Amino acid sequence: MPTARTKVIGDRELIANLRGVSQAVTGKPLDDLMVLSMTPMHVATIGNARRLRQPGTQPRGGHLDEGVALAKVEARGKYYRVYWIGFIKRARYIAHLVEFGTAPHYQPRRGIHHPGARPKPFFRSAYEQNRDGVLTTFSAGAWALIQNFALMATVTRRIK
Repeated sequence: MPTARTKVIGDRELIANLRGVSQAVTGKPLDDLMVLSMTPMHVATIGNARRLRQPGTQPRGGHLDEGVALAKVEARGKYYRVYWIGFIKRARYIAHLVEFGTAPHYQPRRGIHHPGARPKPFFRSAYEQNRDGVLTTFSAGAWALIQNFALMATVTRRIK
């Protein structure tokens, strides 16, 4: 009984393309995808903070909503990124007080006893509304980058 002969064609190209797929979601595309994913949460935080403004006042250092920032905090290598939604300017000093409230306390510089403030969770509510969307947007974007890379590799191979 004769044995069947097989021949594999394109295995080197396939291996090269699979190695290249790991490069699809790195560097600037990864940074852009992170910003795109976190933007809805950033915008919701600004909107929630804007509703807490006291009309007719312009505090030195800006309002709470003017101090909400989205920033890359850390980047190690091609694949590792840490992004935060945080606070800058005056908001650095008051965001936690607004979010969690304050207990009654004496204010020696003003010479008064402050009755405290109730919590107004503007940041936590933005997080709760958008946390699933961040992951969904990121995973869909990463998959689109991978598919785009695979498609371009296929087109490039056909052109050669």
